[in-house]
Amino acid sequence: MDNTSLIFMRDSLENQEIIRRYSFPKEWLWNEVAVEAALKAQDAPNRGNYYETMGDAFFAKRSYEEAREAYSKALI
Repeated sequence: MDNTSLIFMRDSLENQEIIRRYSFPKEWLWNEVAVEAALKAQDAPNRGNYYETMGDAFFAKRSYEEAREAYSKALI
């Protein structure tokens, strides 16, 4: 994972070594999604889909208050 890309792999026997070496907690994925969506929202505040994406990421992390705030901004 970097600021441009995420690589997903099927959790299979043949991928176990790569997954063991390079995997990271799923929460990091949602953090990255929220950060990238927030950066995009700054550049295009009228695009509700960025706030919706932020809300989805916060919801997945069980950060419900932050999710509610992001969803509220998506409706504006």
